[in-house]
Amino acid sequence: MSSTEFKLRKLLEDATFFIKNAEEDETYREKSRICLDEADKILLENTRESYLSLSAEVIVHLAEVSLLS
Repeated sequence: MSSTEFKLRKLLEDATFFIKNAEEDETYREKSRICLDEADKILLENTRESYLSLSAEVIVHLAEVSLLS
């Protein structure tokens, strides 16, 4: 697993946590958006290379978390 994929997985885990616990703290929605924006930025820095080097699992997970938000 590359360091980029590890960072994306961590950002997606954090975003999922914030989304699922949004009722507990009103800042969690904004924190989840920040995590997703960071994940998007990593993916879009070099789109072609990102899709070649990242696993399909991470890309699908990003799409799922984005839909949750």
